[in-house]
Amino acid sequence: MSTLNRRLFVLVLLGAQLCMAAPAFSADEQAAHPLAVHMNQWLVGSREWTTPNPGHDAENPASFAEYRVRWDWGPFRQQLLGKLFGVREDGSTLLFWNLYTSYNPASDTVIFQQVGLNGAYIHGEHPRRHEPLGFGEVERLDTLMATPDGASKMTRHENTFKDDGTHHADVYEQGADGEWTLTSQWDWTLVPDDEVLGAGL
Repeated sequence: MSTLNRRLFVLVLLGAQLCMAAPAFSADEQAAHPLAVHMNQWLVGSREWTTPNPGHDAENPASFAEYRVRWDWGPFRQQLLGKLFGVREDGSTLLFWNLYTSYNPASDTVIFQQVGLNGAYIHGEHPRRHEPLGFGEVERLDTLMATPDGASKMTRHENTFKDDGTHHADVYEQGADGEWTLTSQWDWTLVPDDEVLGAGL
């Protein structure tokens, strides 16, 4: 057997072993995964959400008309991988943030991480919700945001989902006095399946 064939054989063998080791999940087991429950509202329909850019300049072709966030399951459905990206009027996109959500069974917490195009890093850890988030309930996410120069600040997102395929987000920053100040508000809409743009990013 040639060296190339031996290498191919080893790769095929490893792939087969991985497939044998990978657990098979039923639809009910997948729906009951801690992340599927904790992130239930984000995972409906196309799993891609859009909000208009209030600073969009229609005269500038490089300006982003909207922002989108999308969630997909990672390997073995044990992690959620997200993307936050901009969309120009011509349909072209630019990825700004990669998002990672995982479950820690030892602490029964959900860990959220976000890495930006410029090297900024966001981290938060929260108790897992044992019941799906209902319409009208507030999802609160407190995170530490660190910029490449070492500066950091606490941020808070409060998301309220509605039964019409939309959700409202209030974003806060924490001051030195510990008080939270509202810095921005966003209204998101679920993207139809035939209009998604983030699947290939």
